[in-house]
Amino acid sequence: MATPGMWELIDLFVRLYGDKLYLLPYKASIPNRQLLLISNISRKRRYFTKLCTLYVSCHTLFCFAILCEPIFKGKDPAAVETSQTIRVVRVFVQILAALLPSAFLAMNYVIAVTPVVAEVILCKIADFQKEAQEIAGTKTLHNYFLVELGMKLMLWITFTIIFPAIPTGVYLAIDPRHVLMGGNIEENNKFGLILARNIIALLACFEVMKAVNAFFILKLVKYSTPTVLDMEENTRLLSQCGLDYCFDTFKENATDDATRNKIWQQLYQYGTFEGIQK
Repeated sequence: MATPGMWELIDLFVRLYGDKLYLLPYKASIPNRQLLLISNISRKRRYFTKLCTLYVSCHTLFCFAILCEPIFKGKDPAAVETSQTIRVVRVFVQILAALLPSAFLAMNYVIAVTPVVAEVILCKIADFQKEAQEIAGTKTLHNYFLVELGMKLMLWITFTIIFPAIPTGVYLAIDPRHVLMGGNIEENNKFGLILARNIIALLACFEVMKAVNAFFILKLVKYSTPTVLDMEENTRLLSQCGLDYCFDTFKENATDDATRNKIWQQLYQYGTFEGIQK
């Protein structure tokens, strides 16, 4: 079951990436357990969210192009003058900048282009869980304190560490955009170029981290509901077979997966549910 702590995570996520960075078109309501789409959002903010997703897509393709460039052009003579450590770190940063955004582009697309999808899914969770509890008779909530704590730390760390990490990476010329500037720190140590590279890198990182955190929060909410879903499906099958009188016994005894599977095996032995799940 989605606990109040999970809705607090959603609220924290919306406050960090929505209220502070304007990358989310949502508002969270913890008492009502709802994620609400902002109806009066400005056109500039709506276009900004979509442009950020488009930019991350182009940036990902750019990073893949940088990784493939040595295959067709060979070793860059200017890179020989750079230290071995910087060259190795650049490769790892380029691989991360190419693979991580591409793994979560679908989440970026949903938030930017079809934001109503997330609202519909999450807003129905509270009502669904209430009805499922009445059907299954489950009144206790599982404790996900450690998972929620880890997710909260992940939200704060991924949000705050970007601010010192990006300027450091730009100064050391290990960001993917160093190839456009020649990669030489001394020659490109100009305020305008450094500021532009920092802004571009910050925008890309925050957009990617937004998608990553949204993905893991949704997975956490999904992970917390399978027991109720299984119980509701079992109840439907009992009703379909005309065995509603078995529901009370099933509800009282099927308290865990092992017991539930044992009861199903006993029912199958009598041939009662044969072919129902097919």
